[in-house]
Amino acid sequence: MYPSPTFSNDGKLAALFSWERNDEPPVFAEGEERKRTPVDFSFIDTATGEILAAFTETTPLSPVALEPTRSLMAAAAGVDQLILRQFRSNKTIWAQKHDMLSVADLQFNNSGEFVLAHTASPLVRIWRVADGKLVALLESVPSLIRQVVVTPEHDGISIAFADGAISLWRRR
Repeated sequence: MYPSPTFSNDGKLAALFSWERNDEPPVFAEGEERKRTPVDFSFIDTATGEILAAFTETTPLSPVALEPTRSLMAAAAGVDQLILRQFRSNKTIWAQKHDMLSVADLQFNNSGEFVLAHTASPLVRIWRVADGKLVALLESVPSLIRQVVVTPEHDGISIAFADGAISLWRRR
C-alpha cells in the first residue's frame, strides 16, 4: 500500500489515499477491458485520530480537497469532471464537466462556499459548493501557475506564477 495524504485548510481533517502497487506492467489480451486499480480512502480527524469514514473508489480521484464542517470532498474525477461528495455517506452531491486538461490543485475557500481549481495554465475556476455552478473564470498573466492560496480574510485569492509574478483577486 502506498499512502498519499491531503489536509483540509484548517488542518482538522486528513484524507489518506492508498492503493496496491504491482511493479510489473499489466498484460491485457486484445479487446480485454483494462481494470482500474482500486483506491482506498480514509478520512481522519487529526485531533483524535478517529477514522470518520472510509470507502474504495475505482475512478481516479486526484487532486482532492476537503471541507471538514460539512464533511465534503471535492475531487477531479478522471480527466473531465469535478465532483463534490459528502464523504461520510459517500454520496455524490454534484458532478460538473470541465474542459481543463489536467487539474493541478483543488481547494475550498475558507468559508467552504466555493471550490477552486487550477491547471498549470493561467486559468483558475471557481464553483459554488451549494449548486455546482461555475461562478468565476480567472485569467491572468501568461505564465504557469505554481500555487493558488485563499486569503486569510476569506475575500480573495493569491496566485503565484512560475515567472515570479503574483496576482491578487478580491471578491466583490
